[in-house]
Amino acid sequence: MNRLIRLLLTLLACNLLAACERPAWNKDKDMDIVHFGAFKVDLRIEFPDPAHRALVDAVLDGTVTNWDPVHVHALIDKPGATYHLTPLILAIRNKQYTSARWLLQQGANPSYRTPTGAGYRNPLAKRSPLYYAVNLGNLKLATLLFDFGANPNLFGLVDPIFFETMDLGRGDGPLFQLFIERGADINLRQGP
Repeated sequence: MNRLIRLLLTLLACNLLAACERPAWNKDKDMDIVHFGAFKVDLRIEFPDPAHRALVDAVLDGTVTNWDPVHVHALIDKPGATYHLTPLILAIRNKQYTSARWLLQQGANPSYRTPTGAGYRNPLAKRSPLYYAVNLGNLKLATLLFDFGANPNLFGLVDPIFFETMDLGRGDGPLFQLFIERGADINLRQGP
């Protein structure tokens, strides 16, 4: 009986780990998995421009480095998807380091923030590539963004992203140290 319980617990743990590694983008359903606090919501992401959709597919498949940079320049910072997500934001959210690096080398803006929207509510407003790297706890992606000029004092939802690292319980870890090294201003916080 103990072996059966251990086997079941092992299988459960493997499934939970696999669920944690699930990419944020479900290409077949055109859905992006978004976390609002403890809730996970599938948001429909649409691309009215087929060229933009093809670029995002290449970013998420890791094949964007095969694209001609001349054809990509007009699409690099184009928030053509629903909720104004750029290819760089989708690369960061899906932990596509190589694609993110290539986009940054082609001139993608590491400090872009999704707009709040005129006349509608954008549930993903005020988020940047750095915001997503911090929330993933991904030091490698955050370092990459800083290497390409991301603003360490960029605001997230309420406070500078720097303080959101502390709010996430990472206030003494490598992400916090990275922000300090890259010049984050600790006097910017608006609240306690």
